[in-house]
Amino acid sequence: MSLGNHTLSWPKWILCGRDFLSDEDSLELERRVGDWSADELIDAVTFLLERLKAAGAYEKYMEKTIGSLHSVNRCFENALCKIWRAGDIITTTNYDLQIEEAVGAEPISYSSPAEILSIIRGEGNKVIHLHGVYDKVRGMDNIIADGPQYKDILANAGAQFVQNLISTHTIVIVGCGGTVDDPNLSGFMNFVVKELGITNVPYFYLMKNGDSVPELPSNALPIYYGDDYSDLPDFLSELALVRLRERIGLRELAAFNPYTQTSTATTAFGRIHFSNGFNGFVGRDKELYKLRNFLENPDRILWWSLVGDGGIGKSRLVMEWLKNSPTHWFGFFARKTPEEAGDFKPFTDTVIVFDYVLGNTDAHIKNFSLLYGKDLRGLRLAPAYDLVSTTIYESSTREMSFYIGNDLLIDEITETSFRDAAAEIHLGERFAVGRYNFICNHFREALREAAAELQEAGFSKANEIEERILRTGGCAML
Repeated sequence: MSLGNHTLSWPKWILCGRDFLSDEDSLELERRVGDWSADELIDAVTFLLERLKAAGAYEKYMEKTIGSLHSVNRCFENALCKIWRAGDIITTTNYDLQIEEAVGAEPISYSSPAEILSIIRGEGNKVIHLHGVYDKVRGMDNIIADGPQYKDILANAGAQFVQNLISTHTIVIVGCGGTVDDPNLSGFMNFVVKELGITNVPYFYLMKNGDSVPELPSNALPIYYGDDYSDLPDFLSELALVRLRERIGLRELAAFNPYTQTSTATTAFGRIHFSNGFNGFVGRDKELYKLRNFLENPDRILWWSLVGDGGIGKSRLVMEWLKNSPTHWFGFFARKTPEEAGDFKPFTDTVIVFDYVLGNTDAHIKNFSLLYGKDLRGLRLAPAYDLVSTTIYESSTREMSFYIGNDLLIDEITETSFRDAAAEIHLGERFAVGRYNFICNHFREALREAAAELQEAGFSKANEIEERILRTGGCAML
């Protein structure tokens, strides 16, 4: 399994060169490949590249092999995107641009050590190619494959600086099949242990159950991700989410992560909650376009206020925007206020959403659930729930989430407002006014009983809250 769903391993890449060689050279290439040991493969590549360049066929060979690889495995792409959003660095010993296509990033190679240093410091992010990259469009070709090239990189102070620096970090090695047989990867891993003597920084080599453990350096630990290659994307996705949860301050700050897989809703309210995405998302093209452009602003700190009637879909719009934003952006819905979130240190370009719908200034008139009968056929409305008073807080708005009739300010809502609202939704006026009067006549007594019950249960401020509700709520206007 690979990003491109291909089987072009390093040995097979070498043998593809036979199509561009004479019969005699093709046989010689096969002889040099031998038993596919690292030394034999490097010797074979040295012979192959010399012959191809001498015949003027090198570019055609590279375009047919490395240049033809493109990312098509969507499951693998999604897993890598989650890792990229987590702010982790992705390095590769491959020459192609499949990872860049998957995560929407730019490549950088060992030939730019200063820029790689800035990436490791957290200043931007690109896919790091430890052994060079081939990209005809960008005019990049500094691959490390044959004997002379390996000797050159060992003598390249900048390249060695990059390898030494990366080797001091914990590394997760993601590969399939004979990955460690690739002399690029095995050379890098052995260099770290043999040349630097580093054995106390763990490397984790991912492999599937049933595979034989390859020869690994002493600091490398095999990790089994599943029974089949198709289990690898799910493993990587879970790994990325664990990394996000362990980020300092993120667990306490994030109320909702739009990149996690939503759970199956089991209640009517759960199905209509924006985070479940129960209903398909359509339209909003103009709003999404404006939000995408918002991310292109070069300023370091930006604010955007998204307003609209309660229940119109503001939170869902933002969730879809975050899920489809460029992969170097990470975003989440905060459970705290902007002031409380001030200590959070972003690890990549970050959007923090302060959704006051989650802060109990929601349009609670739409909060309802259905109760099923024992035969799962009968339906009835569940008792009211999540009834709160926000007006007891001095900083709270006195505007309703949506109009009652023609009135939005709670201080101006009267029986006439409900009469007008009933007419708008074609509800019988007598019924609407009857319910309005019933609630008005029984509210104070019900609140008194609830406060007394809570006070007796140990909630010492229950009576104080009762008094504030009566003084600041809508019932004060009745």
